[in-house]
Amino acid sequence: MVDFYFMKKKNIRGIAANLLSIVLEKKKSLDTVLSINSLKKENDQSLLQEICFGVIRVLPQLQFIIKKLMYRPIIDNKNKIINYLIMVGLYQIQYMRIPNYAVLSETVNGVLWCNRSSFKGLVNAVLRKFILNHENFSLSESMYDYYHPSWMIKTFKKDWPKNWKSIVKNNNLKPPFWIRVNRQYFTRKEWLKLSNLKKNIILSRTVNDAILIKPPISKKKLFGFERGFVSIQDVSSQYCAILLDPKNYENILDVCAAPGMKTSHILEIAPKVNILSIDINKKRIIEFKKNMDRLSLNIIIQQGDGRKPKEWYKSKKKFDRIILDAPCSATGIIRRHPDIKWLRLSTDIKKFVVLQRDLLNGIWPLLKKEGILLYSTCSVLKEENQNQITHFLKNNKNAKEIYLSTDNKSIGLQMFPTNEGGDGFFYAKIKKIY
Repeated sequence: MVDFYFMKKKNIRGIAANLLSIVLEKKKSLDTVLSINSLKKENDQSLLQEICFGVIRVLPQLQFIIKKLMYRPIIDNKNKIINYLIMVGLYQIQYMRIPNYAVLSETVNGVLWCNRSSFKGLVNAVLRKFILNHENFSLSESMYDYYHPSWMIKTFKKDWPKNWKSIVKNNNLKPPFWIRVNRQYFTRKEWLKLSNLKKNIILSRTVNDAILIKPPISKKKLFGFERGFVSIQDVSSQYCAILLDPKNYENILDVCAAPGMKTSHILEIAPKVNILSIDINKKRIIEFKKNMDRLSLNIIIQQGDGRKPKEWYKSKKKFDRIILDAPCSATGIIRRHPDIKWLRLSTDIKKFVVLQRDLLNGIWPLLKKEGILLYSTCSVLKEENQNQITHFLKNNKNAKEIYLSTDNKSIGLQMFPTNEGGDGFFYAKIKKIY
């Protein structure tokens, strides 16, 4: 596999093919791979991200087209990168506003960049064939339409027979760009006046700090971003601090806290709370600290495992409120991380369920009587959400659910990904009655 750091002249299409092969063959996170291999120029990095995210988002369609275009698809590991390079070209032709001649030129040059010059004619011929015949590649309603693995589709159908198609459709869209205005500095209207953003904005009707900006813009263009006036956070995620309803001077425990967006929102709502943040991941703790520095917040964060609080919490003092933003399948935020579709396995779900259960049982003793636990995931799977909370309530007689749904019957509050709304999130609010 080519390491582009040693290439004299970069080729973004070749780089994209290389990174895609790392993600899909070596099962590495796309976000991680992109951050390690970031480009200096913002425009180059934006193009690289658009291509990589786009190819992974519609991967089955591109695989289908390649099978139709090529008599013998390339299957040997040594030259598999050529398949990814062809996908890069197909995606640009199908979805991006780049002239076909430029796509052909740069993608064929990518073959040379990848040190596979013998495939130059093949790549050129395949892409030209698609340009001439792309209208003939219509797809029937099948897996190629849904762009999800079959096990995931089956689970969505089982859990949400009336909603599964909407979930899948919105998972395949580009994510909306939501920001949160720091109410310690400005109201939304005050910030908007200073930002000069007058068009293509939508104010959330349910979250007072949330603004949707269309189309997305660079964080550098957000007025006061580096000074902590605004943060980038999906509107569904912003519900967390609102549902927790923190009060000044309360003691709050935030478990699995990094990268800190929910934590910082709590302090913007109730700046005098005493909050202890815990996360097990060192790298995420570093990211947490960077976010808190940007927001000028002094928050204690410890590395610790929520399943084993005795290792990191020595005080006998219990907490008024606890947030558990539990590790999960992330099936509600696939549009932000489309590689989840191809990296996540059906067998992973049981592992997440066990981890979530152990975290709930680990932190429950730290909550005082009459205290509130808010359980949160970015999943749309019942096994991690409704079923998890039902099991917890059944096994903890001193736990009582505070209903969040309007019918006062449903377990928790399930949010689905929507086009101009938020991502897929689940919240359950539990009170300790004795």
